[in-house]
Amino acid sequence: MTIVQEILRNKGKDVISIDASESVQMAARLMNERKIGGLVVTADSSMVGILTERDVMRRVVAEPRDPAAQRP
Repeated sequence: MTIVQEILRNKGKDVISIDASESVQMAARLMNERKIGGLVVTADSSMVGILTERDVMRRVVAEPRDPAAQRP
């Protein structure tokens, strides 16, 4: 069984990530610029999660919360 870490290692530089200290607004801008639907979230150079367009819609926009004040 392949694990996410193996997939990311094989994909290499094509994986787009954002630091956990950045805002959800910045994450949405980055996904829009890159035309992608999700980002790997990192903290101290380690993967701590994944943020998707769906997460942004459900947890920020629909709540409603300020995307500039929320962290991935």
